[in-house]
Amino acid sequence: MIQLLILADDFTGALDTGIQFVEKGIPTQIDTGERLETIRILSDTEVLVLDLETRPLSVEKAGEKVSESVRWAKKQGIPRIYKKTDSALRGNIGSELEAVLKEFGRDRLYFIPAFPELGRFTKNGVQYLDGIPLSQTAFGRDLFEPITCPYIPDLIGAQSRVKVVSLNVGQKIPVMCEGEKVIYVCDAETDGDITERLEELKKENELSMLAGCAGCASHLPEYLGLHGNCQKSYFKTEKLIISCGSLNPITERQMDYLESKGILRIHLTAEQRMDYSYYDSEKGKAFLNYLERMCRTNKVIIIDTLERGAFKEFSEAQKSGMSKNEIRFAIVSSQGRIIKELIKRTDVNTILVTGGDTLMGFVKEIDGAQLVPICELNQGTVLSRIDMDGKPVQIISKSGGFGREELMEEIIEKIVL
Repeated sequence: MIQLLILADDFTGALDTGIQFVEKGIPTQIDTGERLETIRILSDTEVLVLDLETRPLSVEKAGEKVSESVRWAKKQGIPRIYKKTDSALRGNIGSELEAVLKEFGRDRLYFIPAFPELGRFTKNGVQYLDGIPLSQTAFGRDLFEPITCPYIPDLIGAQSRVKVVSLNVGQKIPVMCEGEKVIYVCDAETDGDITERLEELKKENELSMLAGCAGCASHLPEYLGLHGNCQKSYFKTEKLIISCGSLNPITERQMDYLESKGILRIHLTAEQRMDYSYYDSEKGKAFLNYLERMCRTNKVIIIDTLERGAFKEFSEAQKSGMSKNEIRFAIVSSQGRIIKELIKRTDVNTILVTGGDTLMGFVKEIDGAQLVPICELNQGTVLSRIDMDGKPVQIISKSGGFGREELMEEIIEKIVL
């Protein structure tokens, strides 16, 4: 029986949160929330993670999708909900938290957005990355989702009408009026701060409706009394494709580092990354043939969306009438098609994908086959398995905005023979 439902807004978020339970042996299932009525829940599943893909949606549509999922959860008798949010505060956090609060039937939602292991902490309601307010980091300059407000109560308030209260570390939960809906933003600078707050919430019987990122989720099995002994393992591989769909400068530095170590890096042109039909043309087929040859003659290759001048190109695409979401969809669809073709044509059975959009683009290309999370190779880097026409394929997923420049090299050393 499902003991916990996790609602994520993108695929990498679903995976890096779900893996916190998988690694403790708890039967965990990850699915897309596109068709709730057709989800096949396995008999031993205790934690169900749904990727709702709400991050690129409008505030209103994101809230509606979360509301629908919460209503479904109540019909299924699921006793607890965890609204997974991005630790860099991207997405429709305000409308989605409000939807959970209004639909689940409780008055208080506790939001613990810190992820201390990745240098992301909350102090006086402000989200920091390595000691810098989030809006002053690369996330403040994000092409699709720039974070302009690091003060979380204001960020939530811009998308909802629910009362928001900020709680400092050590500050007790105040007594509120019966029936008053409140979102509590809980400060945390260390993992100890997170567990101290969870201990308090457990004593107050307030663990049934929480929100946060993988940092808080990693502690939930202990406080929710979830246990298991289901263990899985990964296999080492001779070939690896890195599909880089993130435009974050942190990812760019990681790709630069790999390239400096002699790994082949192929930058997609504007046509190759923005035009899905390009791959039906003779020129597109010739490019796929070239990629196939590179896969056969190199242990590791990088296929990179990012190119010098790409930001100017995206700006030009917007001027021509394409919305940000249309640009986003075009990029991930093309990347997904490339990955699918190379796995079909070669003996490559492992890919590393940066960015949740890129991962979803690939999964949609193979008709939404279900990913089975296996393990966490590094903090925030999840290895999953998927069946593609009878061929077992390993997918390593990583969100774009974190990690030292050597991170990718460390993953390659672990996974490539």
